[in-house]
Amino acid sequence: MMDSLNRTPSEIAISVAQSICVCDADLPTLSCGDCLEYKKLDKVYKCLYCDIWYCLTCAERHFGKTKEEWIVDKRLENHLED
Repeated sequence: MMDSLNRTPSEIAISVAQSICVCDADLPTLSCGDCLEYKKLDKVYKCLYCDIWYCLTCAERHFGKTKEEWIVDKRLENHLED
């Protein structure tokens, strides 16, 4: 993953365009930063490092694990904290 201060101009442009779409109340969808498909806002995931939103398929590739793997990891992490 990238440090948010070392983003490429392309990543910055995608992030800005996505932010504009999110702010538009008449447009409840957002384009994935990778495949560019439009998805509802509750079906996209934002990377906190590169500030880009991804659909589930592209997010799993970007983050390096599936949603199910992430859930298992979080449950294990929470269990270890108890």
